[in-house]
Amino acid sequence: TGGVPLTDTLSSSSSSYASGNPPNSSFDRYHSVTKRLLVGPVLRVDLPRGLGLEFDALYQRVNYDHASSTSQPSYFYQSFEQGTGNLWQFPLLVQYHWTLSGARLFVEAGPSISRIANGRSTISSITVNGPSSSSSASTAQGLGGTLAGITVGGGIDIPVFGHHLRPEVRYSHWFSPTGTNYPVANLYLAPATGFSSFRTTQDEASFQLGLTF
Repeated sequence: TGGVPLTDTLSSSSSSYASGNPPNSSFDRYHSVTKRLLVGPVLRVDLPRGLGLEFDALYQRVNYDHASSTSQPSYFYQSFEQGTGNLWQFPLLVQYHWTLSGARLFVEAGPSISRIANGRSTISSITVNGPSSSSSASTAQGLGGTLAGITVGGGIDIPVFGHHLRPEVRYSHWFSPTGTNYPVANLYLAPATGFSSFRTTQDEASFQLGLTF
């Protein structure tokens, strides 16, 4: 099956603050461009009474960049980070289909797992404190994490030369792990401090086109 996300996979946000004279200021921006491709294998089994069972393994590349700065009298700090990772989704869906005007319509629902694996992040920073200054750069490997959620959807099954062409729309909701705040769910296993997280959105929608045989 292949498809395109209809919503952003990772969230984007920015904030800034300034006060005082001379001013104390801060800036923080987290940005991600969603890769508009989902692809992966499908295992589907037809059951009696219009029921079916489907298991997918959907792959998507994700990335983010994170910039922040803090400025105070005699002090300045600035950092820039870039992260990439492989996002896998594993929905297990119970399906029900019926025939209407010659078309085979179906709906589906079930649990789903979202997993970011092989994440990599690089961060560089500069600090000015009075007359002294310093800079640093570091890289973290193995960033990632797992979320559980639910997936629902619906579509149409079109027979094509003994195969099944199945366009459909899906919606997934991911549950926040303990310690995170709605609406951002952080997928992150920290090998070191100072790095950001993959800030996934809690609600996702996608269009998919599957071919089964």
